[in-house]
Amino acid sequence: LWVLIEALSRPMSLSSLGRLSLVLFFAFLAVVAADCPASCSGHGTCSSNICRCEEGWVGDDCSILMDTISSNTPWIDGHAIGSSYHFYVFSTMVTTRSLKIEIRPKDEEKFYEECDLYVKFGSPPSTDDYDYAAAEWGSEGMVDISNPKTGYYYVGVYAASWFGCTYQIRVADAATTTCPTTCVHGTCDPAAQACICQTGFIGSACDVEAKEVTINTPVEFETDLQSWTYARVVVPTQNPPADLSITMDTHSTPIELHDCDIYVKFQEVPTFVNWDVKDTSLLKKTSVHIPRAEAGSYYIGVYGYNQCSYSLVARLSTACMVSKCSSHGVCEGETCRCRVGYSGDACEEKTDPLTTGLPTRGYVASDAWNFYRYHTSADQRSESK
Repeated sequence: LWVLIEALSRPMSLSSLGRLSLVLFFAFLAVVAADCPASCSGHGTCSSNICRCEEGWVGDDCSILMDTISSNTPWIDGHAIGSSYHFYVFSTMVTTRSLKIEIRPKDEEKFYEECDLYVKFGSPPSTDDYDYAAAEWGSEGMVDISNPKTGYYYVGVYAASWFGCTYQIRVADAATTTCPTTCVHGTCDPAAQACICQTGFIGSACDVEAKEVTINTPVEFETDLQSWTYARVVVPTQNPPADLSITMDTHSTPIELHDCDIYVKFQEVPTFVNWDVKDTSLLKKTSVHIPRAEAGSYYIGVYGYNQCSYSLVARLSTACMVSKCSSHGVCEGETCRCRVGYSGDACEEKTDPLTTGLPTRGYVASDAWNFYRYHTSADQRSESK
């Protein structure tokens, strides 16, 4: 500035004045541009201290990348960098009664990723400033917008985990959408707004293959390295309810190569974090048990940390069959008929005392008890065992 003042105080030729005018003009542009935040981040132009962002960029400094998303389109793949946002914008119509914005993990195996969903009308949302949010643990969430405003809604997917998250997102107009997604191997039930899958397929889109396992019939499977294999077993109505056991017998050799884990979930496809029972041991043969199993579909998921081959067999057992009446009686239908001298639902209690020197046989089921009594007299001098 002092250089400019000193130059102006000296006599100048016309050519010198022209050069000075250009210098002053570019200096003025630099000052004006500096008044815009971050010089509009290279994605816009500064006008009257306000950034005019290029298409696809938003924010006071044009630093936020924004994708356009439309309602009632297939799932869109997306990725958010760790501790950062990926933004979308969509417009609403006057006739729209309600909107559903959904997010789900693209890869079920990456159960440790966490994507949070934030929505705001008129401007990009943040974790502190939003109209709607689905920010529970995991990468699956949904927000419903009843009677949405006419204009632009901004959606922010925030990667709460430092390593980021990979997801799929969609916007559904409830006025026109009957099923949440395309039914790949099934048909859409408009009343239930859900896919009815063909036999051998499961999942919300009927896109996951699953073998049918019938009771007491072994079925052979193979699971590839770091992948899932699914099956389904249907439990009929039982009165009283029976216990369901599912046994996995591994054929992998040598056994050191075996590392397949089994997960079971009622009426839903199991995941690493959503299951009813599981077994993640390295045993060659293992079983999971569901006491008093409800009537309906149980979905089995086997995840292979190594490639493995195995068989699955499902069995139903009544309480009588499980206890074997403690070997103190016989099953008659669903109940035990105890021999003389024994009582209880499983004939587990001997009503008469044990007799010295006379062995007594029995059977005790897992997590069960058998009870006996033994009387000693006051004048017995030897130790009783």
